[in-house]
Amino acid sequence: MPMAVVTLTNVPHSLRGDLTKWLQEISTGVYVGNINTRIREELWKRIIDNIGQGQATMSYAKRNEIGYDFVVHNTKREVVYCDGIPLVLLPKEISSSPLQQLGFSNAAKYEKIKRASQRRRDIKESVSENYVVIDVETTGINSQKDRIIEIAALKKENTETILLQRLVRIEAGLQREISELTGITNETLANEGEDIEVVLSELLDFMGNSTIVGYNVKFDISFLNVALKKGGHEALTNKTACLLQEAKRKQKILRDYKLSTVLREYDISTEGLHRAYADVKAKYELAMKLNIFQ
Repeated sequence: MPMAVVTLTNVPHSLRGDLTKWLQEISTGVYVGNINTRIREELWKRIIDNIGQGQATMSYAKRNEIGYDFVVHNTKREVVYCDGIPLVLLPKEISSSPLQQLGFSNAAKYEKIKRASQRRRDIKESVSENYVVIDVETTGINSQKDRIIEIAALKKENTETILLQRLVRIEAGLQREISELTGITNETLANEGEDIEVVLSELLDFMGNSTIVGYNVKFDISFLNVALKKGGHEALTNKTACLLQEAKRKQKILRDYKLSTVLREYDISTEGLHRAYADVKAKYELAMKLNIFQ
């Protein structure tokens, strides 16, 4: 179970005693323990209901980029989120003392704001990126042993959406489970599949230097890099954006984070999933709803 840390200041003794039933008080007003999400939420509610004029902070483990999150109550500090990362905001206190109000003139302040706004515009223009959403279907989950059987990529140029979809010919036959899952058969690959070198060459030209977007994108990248290495090519160096991680950052509590589950949560059709061309279209729509392209 994940660890939680609670700090209390100026709270009733009854509340401190109540917390010791669940957490260990390692110092005055500081409590530590391993508790599940349900108990943590109930404890925080109990703290707020019984804290009076006191202050409280709770930190707890969470699956985000920094590995934790926190909540506060009755403190000057506030929790703000920047791209899903919790930060501490300490509001600046403005003094009424004339000596502490000395500073730049209004004209100087206006010029400073104007320069800052221009810098933000320059930064925004400099980081403007192109994105391509990808999906690969494979014979299994081991990138060292299994093979790619289908690749799809989707990008938007101006107002036009462009889709690249190719089946890949393989030497060994497909397992029945894979054929049932994807609808791809040995006959389909024999008749419509192309050589992996040809498909990879098309894909590289299609992607260029675009940021690669995928759902658990490391899976797709690992298979592509293995195939590229076998063909004598260098591994991909494009930036990546993972829809799975972004979906988790949005703090939606789901029973699981399978692609189909997340798609349904965002009212996106799951029809035809497990074919690369259907998956990549659904991922593109999910990326739009998660504001990946902003």
